[in-house]
Amino acid sequence: METGLARSRNHPSPPSPFRRESWPFARSRDCVAIASCGFGNYTLETAESVELSSGVGLNKLIECSGRRWMAVSTTGTVVDASSLRCVIPAV
Repeated sequence: METGLARSRNHPSPPSPFRRESWPFARSRDCVAIASCGFGNYTLETAESVELSSGVGLNKLIECSGRRWMAVSTTGTVVDASSLRCVIPAV
């Protein structure tokens, strides 16, 4: 699994994979990141095995508010996204 977030930078360009960006027009504590599992067929899950996304070449937007990373699961619930993993889906 490839993961990582670089230090935040203040500029208005969209976030790049594996990089956290602070948006100048957002509140000072808000930030976004993109989690990516690469180009294979994977499922992106939280540490609690909640599915966030699945497919080939997937990207998932995660957001932080304060010190908590949050994401929307495939069922539409907001979950803690502080620990993510890419798994190969069962056939």
